[in-house]
Amino acid sequence: MRSGFCTGARSAFGAAAHHLLAQTGLSRRLTHVLAVDYTPADRYLERINLVFDGGIADGRPAGAVPVRELGRAMAPAQAARVADALAGRALPFLLHGQRAA
Repeated sequence: MRSGFCTGARSAFGAAAHHLLAQTGLSRRLTHVLAVDYTPADRYLERINLVFDGGIADGRPAGAVPVRELGRAMAPAQAARVADALAGRALPFLLHGQRAA
């Protein structure tokens, strides 16, 4: 089972929590979406990426990346999704990491 993908009976929240645990060792119950990013089909299938609120980490857990360093730790579209989600007060609709309108 690939980390972060919704397959079978696993919910989007469950997939995100599994991915967070696999990547950082943080076990969180994810309940709020901060951004939705639609990515049209290109070399991959069409998909929807969700950015979840994982809360604030106590201290600096292994695998955690400070917000200011996200651009170096993530693919550009991933970093754009997270930065836009953290900057917004409302749930933005994104198109491949950028605001759709």
